[in-house]
Amino acid sequence: MLDEIDKNDLNEFVNLFENKLTTLKDKAQLMLDKVQNFESHNDKLPEILEKFRGITRHFEDGHYKKMIVGELQKNHL
Repeated sequence: MLDEIDKNDLNEFVNLFENKLTTLKDKAQLMLDKVQNFESHNDKLPEILEKFRGITRHFEDGHYKKMIVGELQKNHL
């Protein structure tokens, strides 16, 4: 009752399989790129945190307030 299946009948499935493999390879490459970007950003984190701490210290010690008031006085008085 069943027709015999030959190699030609499977060609469509081979193409589907190859397309899925290509899609998976592309997704894997995107994931790898994201991980590499994360790692490079992660390496910069200590430097970014130190800059942020420096800015915070300037706010806390009144440096920016003095600077802004000085600019306002210089430009508007």
